[in-house]
Amino acid sequence: MLFFSDLEPESKVTVSFPFSVEQDVPNVTVRLEVSYATKDGVFRCTKLASVPIALALGVNVQDVFKHHALYSRFTVSTASSSPLRLFKSELVDSEIFESHFGIPPAAPVLVFPKQPATLLYKITRKKAKPGPKTKTTMYLKLHYSELREEVDALLRSSLEEALGESDMGRFSRLLLPVIIRHARQKITAYDLERTALTGAVHTGFLTGINWKQELRGVDQHGSSKTTGVSDIIAFFESWQKKNKTLSLERPTDGSSARSLLIPVDIPPVPVLVTADIKLNVDLPFLAQQEYDGVPTACINQLLPSSLHLRWTRKWDTTVLAKSGTTDTGAREVSFEVTAPPETWLIGGRRRGHIRMPANCEENSDPIEMPLMLSPLREGWLPYPSVDIREVKFEGTRGDNGEQTHVGTHCETDFKNLGEVVRVVADRVRVTLSLDSSGPGGGPLVLESERVGRDMRVLA
Repeated sequence: MLFFSDLEPESKVTVSFPFSVEQDVPNVTVRLEVSYATKDGVFRCTKLASVPIALALGVNVQDVFKHHALYSRFTVSTASSSPLRLFKSELVDSEIFESHFGIPPAAPVLVFPKQPATLLYKITRKKAKPGPKTKTTMYLKLHYSELREEVDALLRSSLEEALGESDMGRFSRLLLPVIIRHARQKITAYDLERTALTGAVHTGFLTGINWKQELRGVDQHGSSKTTGVSDIIAFFESWQKKNKTLSLERPTDGSSARSLLIPVDIPPVPVLVTADIKLNVDLPFLAQQEYDGVPTACINQLLPSSLHLRWTRKWDTTVLAKSGTTDTGAREVSFEVTAPPETWLIGGRRRGHIRMPANCEENSDPIEMPLMLSPLREGWLPYPSVDIREVKFEGTRGDNGEQTHVGTHCETDFKNLGEVVRVVADRVRVTLSLDSSGPGGGPLVLESERVGRDMRVLA
């Protein structure tokens, strides 16, 4: 129970109190019971209000690790049927990581329920050496506004202006909550999307309010000078005829926008290995590669190439938070070059181990191993894949006197992902013989000769 001393007329009092809920709920219902005394007597007021507490947006993140940078893609989506305006975003740096962003959009970004917004940040390591108490958590700060709230504010301002110009001003605190509640119940997702695209609010959804039920007790019988429900209905219908559409201003500065701060933890990656298969530049490819830049070879042609491997351990945030160092001991990874047997024939060093010394963050020069590739069929063949796993030693020895180890997945940046090699048949001229039967028929010979991309048919 809260008690206040004498308050002046039109005074405003704000009461805030903390609360906690065990489950995620969209709304919290508050019941307010007030008893107050004036010179006219003691009065009671009971109010039941539903306060929305659910977040208006949701954020999903996808990380892509590179050798020198981490690319984090944040997908911002609306958590309700109402579109959002995203004014500004910021990824606050930590003591060891810093963020980089491209050119921000000139206008607020509209986020629809089926069309989320995407934010791409580049995260790099700072040159400062980490310590045991180094903070690695970053924070994503979003400035946004909910279109449903903008519509409510527009309706409220338009009605307050109309009530102020008439003799109905004393009913504003009674009428506005009814209209706002009815607007939130009747406005549809289609209306909100149309408002976001056109910038206009159609007030047709406000029809059908049962004013006699909402304003019970307003009519006072026995006094002809008192404004009744019929006068309020006439005023509202007049306002709606004059304001069939309301222009919704498109804010650009975001001065009245909300802000949300989301902690972003860099996922710990013990070892990041970058793998790249490079074909020999002196290889006599066909002339077709000059057209689109795709390497072109023939079936069963030997393609000398090399596998380049680089590793780094600077993304291991778990070790950074505990000891302030990048590693506590030596590590070892295994690699294997694989491909479907019907596409590539692979020769050379296809598998092996790479040992990483203790207290070493990354290798200065890439490890290069020669390979020999031979395509086995025509078409657009993807590069062979490189499977890399971290080898963790358990410390016990097996029957042969060697240490036993268990392989776990290691983060890999495969640069050839999505790249292809065009493979064509190893022939220049094709002859087709068609035996035509019938009277006077004889063999019909068709000769075709291909030079580059041209085709010539001789009959």
